[in-house]
Amino acid sequence: EELFEARKTTKAPHAAVAPIPGRVLKVETTRTGHDLVEIESDPRTAVVPSALLQVGEGEEVDASRLFSLKSPVSGQAFFFSENGQRYLAILDEDLDRVYLLPEGVRPVVGHRQEVEEGQKLTEEFHVEAVVAEAAGRVEVVEDKKRRHLLLHGRDGRTYSYEVPYGAQILVQNGEDVEEGRKLTTRSRPMSLTAEVAGTVLLADRSLAVVAKGSRGVVLPVPPGLEPRVEHGAPVREGQEILRLGLPPLSETVVVEEIQRDGELCTVRFRFRARVECTEAAIVREGDKVERGDPISKGVVPPQYLMEVAGVRKAYEYLLEELQRVYKTQGVDINDKHFEVVLRQILNNVRILDPGESNFLLNDIVPLEIFQLEVRRLSEENERIRRAREEIVGAKLLAPLVRGGTLLAEAGETLTRELLERAVALGVRQVRVEVHGEPRTVRIAEYRLPQGERELLRISRVALVRKSWLAAASFERTTKVLADAALRGEEDHLDSLKPCLMVGKKIPVGTGFRRPEEVEKGSAKN
Repeated sequence: EELFEARKTTKAPHAAVAPIPGRVLKVETTRTGHDLVEIESDPRTAVVPSALLQVGEGEEVDASRLFSLKSPVSGQAFFFSENGQRYLAILDEDLDRVYLLPEGVRPVVGHRQEVEEGQKLTEEFHVEAVVAEAAGRVEVVEDKKRRHLLLHGRDGRTYSYEVPYGAQILVQNGEDVEEGRKLTTRSRPMSLTAEVAGTVLLADRSLAVVAKGSRGVVLPVPPGLEPRVEHGAPVREGQEILRLGLPPLSETVVVEEIQRDGELCTVRFRFRARVECTEAAIVREGDKVERGDPISKGVVPPQYLMEVAGVRKAYEYLLEELQRVYKTQGVDINDKHFEVVLRQILNNVRILDPGESNFLLNDIVPLEIFQLEVRRLSEENERIRRAREEIVGAKLLAPLVRGGTLLAEAGETLTRELLERAVALGVRQVRVEVHGEPRTVRIAEYRLPQGERELLRISRVALVRKSWLAAASFERTTKVLADAALRGEEDHLDSLKPCLMVGKKIPVGTGFRRPEEVEKGSAKN
């Protein structure tokens, strides 16, 4: 605290730091008399689909414009392999068709083969009889399009079965059955036929027909790209579908060479950054620098260093600077004493997007509290995903509407396809009948909060502690107590200061057990 107060008083000039690792390309003087340092990184290569490349050789563009890894159209993701290369097709949801292949059924058409409407795609097959997976009560659901059986198991789960084409139902509505009981006969001989004319794409357990005039696209997926969508998932136009393993830099990129090989291209490029220094530069042409290294005279602002080079670099810089102050006076202090303080200084998160958490925009919270809230919402999202699986096949008790568009009417069966479409369109909850009882089930996952690490001075750190009693004992007592009262906060007296203030035994010593250990011991007893 004294170190940075002194620097603030003397108004020490701020130093510039290297935003990228690499070598100093040149140092020149601007018209204003400042030094301009140009840094260029080592060459990098990336293999991407030619359709996603937006630049040419010799161009210098922003890093965000180098590749467009977002879907150009809306549709459905379909992965397949061809000659050892993996591909991602974004199928037109209006024109293209996807067919799931039953177990053991082989297609009679080849990959990339042209087919006509009504042409057979598979050999004839039978769908085997439906067998009860558990004991329970059977509910027969028939609508205009399909016939379903809902088995309300005694284990509390609901099983959904689609009645095969031409099969007879062997049970009555409301009948109790045992596990292993046949519920239907097997289907009549059947085969999959093309609903549209187009080109066939074959995957492991499915095939697609890309219609003539389709807006869908087919993109190769080289090893360096990570898919961000799953097979069969709905895709929105502009949604990120691929991710390139590059650091999230906001500097410019110089494209040196592009080698095209069919649908793929290999791009050789370098990151380039230009930094104008308000003080004299301390680097020369050819010098090697790492991200966060000072390149001019002056003091490096820790906040700026953390933004550019990350928390670890700021931590190392603060530790080195603090030790330098004491060593110049001949005082030798172990690093651990500074590390305790630095941990609190760097252990804060500023909320950029609260999502659906309990935080507010621009709140500053301890890192542990932020991680705890993210974990809580992630567990809630896992529970929502399980609930979505349980209501597949349930009957809708209210119309499913989104943005004025009717997705399904009351009384229809909530199929997996309908549920996935509702989730993709942003429907938050549905009203369904489960085990004969009406239930409102949330199907939209909670949005997680987004934040960035914040560096605070010691005086500020003391005021954002988890314990409001500890914060009030430091400074601004009235404000801290008023804020805690307005928020309705509780202090569980699990730290040193609050325990001392109320006369409670402090939680230290060899016999002290952590709260989670106490809970485990109570549960066992």
